[in-house]
Amino acid sequence: MQNSKIIERQNIIRDLRNKFQTTSYNHTKDPNSIQKRDFGLCLANGLEAELEGNNKDAYIYYSKSIELNEINSLARHFRLDFILNFIESKANSTNILSFDQIMEDCKWQVENKEEPNPKKFHEYQFLLLFKYYFTYRENSKGADYNSILQSLEQKKAFEISDGQDGADKFYCIFTFAVINIWSYYIPRKVAINKFNSVNVSILNYLSKTPNDIEILDQRYKLLVSLFAKTYHFDNNIQALNIIINLAKARLKNDVKDEESYNEYALYLLMILGLGIHERQREIITLVSEFCYRTNEINPKSINNLIYRADLSIYYGMCLDTENIDKYINQANDLYLKAESIDSKNPKLYSIWAYSISRYAKEAPIKKKPELYASAFGKYRKATILEPGCCQNYFNWANSIIQFALTADDDLRQRYFYDASQKYLMAIELGRPQYGLSRAYALMKEEDKALSLLNTRLKDEEILPKHVIKDPAWKNYLDNPKFKVILDKYSE
Repeated sequence: MQNSKIIERQNIIRDLRNKFQTTSYNHTKDPNSIQKRDFGLCLANGLEAELEGNNKDAYIYYSKSIELNEINSLARHFRLDFILNFIESKANSTNILSFDQIMEDCKWQVENKEEPNPKKFHEYQFLLLFKYYFTYRENSKGADYNSILQSLEQKKAFEISDGQDGADKFYCIFTFAVINIWSYYIPRKVAINKFNSVNVSILNYLSKTPNDIEILDQRYKLLVSLFAKTYHFDNNIQALNIIINLAKARLKNDVKDEESYNEYALYLLMILGLGIHERQREIITLVSEFCYRTNEINPKSINNLIYRADLSIYYGMCLDTENIDKYINQANDLYLKAESIDSKNPKLYSIWAYSISRYAKEAPIKKKPELYASAFGKYRKATILEPGCCQNYFNWANSIIQFALTADDDLRQRYFYDASQKYLMAIELGRPQYGLSRAYALMKEEDKALSLLNTRLKDEEILPKHVIKDPAWKNYLDNPKFKVILDKYSE
């Protein structure tokens, strides 16, 4: 918080306490004086708690002051401002914010015209909501995404100073942001339909404003998200060509943007993570270029260090297997450097664990136990730092099963059970259930395994051709019930 804002709030605290804590405050002339006093002192306590860094008490006091005086704009203003500061600081306490109360404050200020610039306030409202989702994903599973999308439609129709083009651009950016998160919690086919719908809006906007870098960046991320949802189903190489061309076009553009470069690198790494072989060297070269440009802008970018480390392992595994140990050591040095900068970064440990697991799967058998043990330790840190991220538990469970399939027979069932518990955590946080069906299959829980498999095939999370190749189902290939389920969903 800036010094000027701190001084301003200290003055407000002093004025509130002087007014309501002194004997000169007349409680008899106003029948609501006690409630007004409680409101004033509660608001002062909230401001004081926020200045002291006591986030939980600050939020409680602000919320209580609003209960005492619902029409006072000052209390709502301070609570919204506190929430934004809280989210920006990425504080560790993730269970004190109420999504409903955030929406309530936003709507109240709009309806009561407390914000003199409606366009600015609406953008602030949605930026706040999406920062909230990205920071506290565990709270987003049960969010009413349809209501948010309806709000975005209303925002698009809202008369703003930039005119309709401005409204269309805002709609494209934030609708994609909502659906990109929502896609974690809905069936794959539904997610694809929603991504395609946003893509139409983006293309419509680009038909009028073809050189808008921000929207071109959004289209790139959207196409990668779509590609990730569809590649193993339709092998859409044409979509991959478009993605690569967009990435090349972004490199030719002179607009230098650290965040944009990092996102291009991350999304290309996501494509490599799908295990594709087409244009692999070209994708690795593009990631390297984006990382290089980010490093020119900010050599201490922790995201860039993470992506360079991940890229190093991909390079060794895909392009120079004879010298893989050299690239593994390079990656480890970069990860350790990132850790020295920010040891509380969950993304660091999540990607670190995933990249180790990816290499461990292909590594010589004698190296596997040490590599997997290291990966499991990193996943453990990631889940401690970000307990609501379903992807961490899902990837961790996948890694456990990978290792269990190479372990001694007497240890396998223990590992399979451990994986099932991680899958259950992922499901509790919104992840689809195919992984758990694999664990049950390996644990010889036939009824549970086949029931979940049937559901996942029905929702098109997976296809029969992929199930047949999955080693988890190796002992079910001659099972009549298993064959009936696969036949039902085969093309």
